[in-house]
Amino acid sequence: MHSKTLSTLLLMIAVIPIGSGHTNSFESKPLTVLDLRPALNSVYSDSKAYDVAKAIGALQGVVNRERPRLFVIYLPNRMALERGFPIEEPCLDLYWCRWLREEDRILADCEIHETTDVWEVIDQFQHEIQGLVLWDEEVPSTSNVASTIAGVESLLPVRGSVDEDSFHGELQKRFPSLGVRIDLRDRFTGRGIIPETNLDSTGSAKCDAYLWAIEKYLKTGLCSSTLLAYYIDGIDWRELTPDPPPYLDYGNLGLLNADYYIARKAFFFDLSPWTDVSATDDPNQPIGTDGRTLRTILLEANRRNENQAIMTCGGFVPWWIKYTNFKFSSNTEIRTHHEPVETEWHFSDVLSAYNTVMDADAAGLIGLANASVFQHIPLREKYEQNPLPEPVEYDADTTYVLFAMLDYDSAAWLAQAYAFIWNDPNRGKIPLLWGINPILSERVPMVFDSIFSTLTENDRIGCDEGLGYINPNLLGGDRRHSDLPDGRGFYLKTAKKYFERFDIDTTAFVITGHEGKATEEAIEILAELSPGGVGFQAGDRIRDGEHQGVAFKQQEADWPLHFSSEKISKELEHWIDRKGPGEFLFIRCILVTPTQLVEGVDLLRTRRSNLKFEILDAHNFYDLLRRVAP
Repeated sequence: MHSKTLSTLLLMIAVIPIGSGHTNSFESKPLTVLDLRPALNSVYSDSKAYDVAKAIGALQGVVNRERPRLFVIYLPNRMALERGFPIEEPCLDLYWCRWLREEDRILADCEIHETTDVWEVIDQFQHEIQGLVLWDEEVPSTSNVASTIAGVESLLPVRGSVDEDSFHGELQKRFPSLGVRIDLRDRFTGRGIIPETNLDSTGSAKCDAYLWAIEKYLKTGLCSSTLLAYYIDGIDWRELTPDPPPYLDYGNLGLLNADYYIARKAFFFDLSPWTDVSATDDPNQPIGTDGRTLRTILLEANRRNENQAIMTCGGFVPWWIKYTNFKFSSNTEIRTHHEPVETEWHFSDVLSAYNTVMDADAAGLIGLANASVFQHIPLREKYEQNPLPEPVEYDADTTYVLFAMLDYDSAAWLAQAYAFIWNDPNRGKIPLLWGINPILSERVPMVFDSIFSTLTENDRIGCDEGLGYINPNLLGGDRRHSDLPDGRGFYLKTAKKYFERFDIDTTAFVITGHEGKATEEAIEILAELSPGGVGFQAGDRIRDGEHQGVAFKQQEADWPLHFSSEKISKELEHWIDRKGPGEFLFIRCILVTPTQLVEGVDLLRTRRSNLKFEILDAHNFYDLLRRVAP
């Protein structure tokens, strides 16, 4: 398997952030810092804790639109903690808060008010909220519809309940002025005509809710047509598998990710991409209803854009609990034949055919709080990488190796994992190609500013798959999943702005998934964007060597983060022996630290001092390959 899903099958983790860079502060402005850990870890549980997290994420999105006013503390550095790395601050959000409050950074001169009281914070900002939008727990998709409405109309999305002890009940008692503006309960039945439209029901209450939102918010231009948010809806997990509580791990449900998307009025959804089966969370729907509804969202957004814009979709297929045959536990009922990696690729293919790149917040590292604050961090107009190294002469007795540091195609992954790995004390000792999709700079600009401020001579920044996670085979020609006109021109125009800003000339890891071999149209796009070289997933997708003046290379292996230095040493030895002298090895390193690689290389050199191999920088690796490959 060569996929982001493969990466998350190997971890359910989170990581720590970095430090460096420069930003302007919001002078003498008040900032409330809400520590949600007591509320979500002890005061509330199950549905009420879920509702608190959802409401606070939405509140952040509304009040942080113009400037930072509310910062949330909750997410831990799970990757560092679970792998036993020593860290000064185990809480990711607290680390970032302190980092941003350092001199000359964006929160440096803010007047800080700290609290753990959720109700105090709602009281503080209640006059900026126009009321409530109630979602129907009998139709969990309405939780995402409520998030879309929250962004457009500055409402709090709340689970509708008649129970006085519920979050809804307590909220109404404390703040009677926050009236119900929109009530989604008992509105969608999966029968007859979809309310307030002329559309026949799809036969699925779940999908009817999304079609209603399309009519009311997407077609009318009230919500964004270039930003989508794919996060798991409010379904009780006990409907999907008998073992967990109603909700598991609030940080990885995307509830706090919503702040950024609500601030920018995104369209929220959670749908299976498949049209040949019913969705596993809605097994009685007509076959393919979820997949058709997804395509309707994408089609209508493109119509709004006159088929001339690249869209971004944040989030990822919730393969560990929905839409695949992955067993969350031994008691989970399998409701589909589709596998996790297969479903990831299919979803990416569909998005790509509809001019959409993914900011792929995938399982284990889904959580990213406070991006509605981070979005205000200014970036420079132009960043420069180090000068290219001196060219090397080809030696037919030497095996050449490129380490590509991946998977940084998610802002959530980048903020958690990359920052921790970037601060590894052994970074800079060997050449490394870092694949980071530049669209992530929209949500975590501070990471980009920091890495360009701390590059060593052995660091080179490329993109991962492209502007975002995308299948280039489906940008033009036969787009298979859509009838849209060719999108290559405006994809190139959009991508070039980001590539030029960050001085990127290399693509680290192209995924063509189910589409197989790279098309000539895809090769043209990649060569134009990445004259420094292009890496490909394995699987007979492209011939190693020169294409249109640019070197392309398929990967040899995936090395996941749990590989020890000894394991890396043996794997590297295996591949060098297998390929032989004069050959080129491209290794995908999935959240692997520089220390693991440095120690692995040193172990191999000690064990076999006569073995001739060289770890090359990306520029020389691809330059040599272009010159000598047949």
